[in-house]
Amino acid sequence: MNANEGHRKLAEWRASMDAHALDPQQRQAMEESMDAMALQFRSNQPPSAEAFESELRRLEMMWAADHPLLATIITETLRRLSAMGI
Repeated sequence: MNANEGHRKLAEWRASMDAHALDPQQRQAMEESMDAMALQFRSNQPPSAEAFESELRRLEMMWAADHPLLATIITETLRRLSAMGI
């Protein structure tokens, strides 16, 4: 996945997050995950599209029980990216 595509995916993720009222802890957890992914995009070996989707699905499952709103944001992000063909 090239850097532009990665940045678009992160922008969609952020847009999904910003559409919800998160408490400070939820926002921090989500932003830390986004920052880690953004760091990968800036590295010499950015993640593949499949790796990005896999990471989002991992976060979705991890947060499903304790942070359903965060899991919902991830689900929305995946749906939006799919609809865009990204």
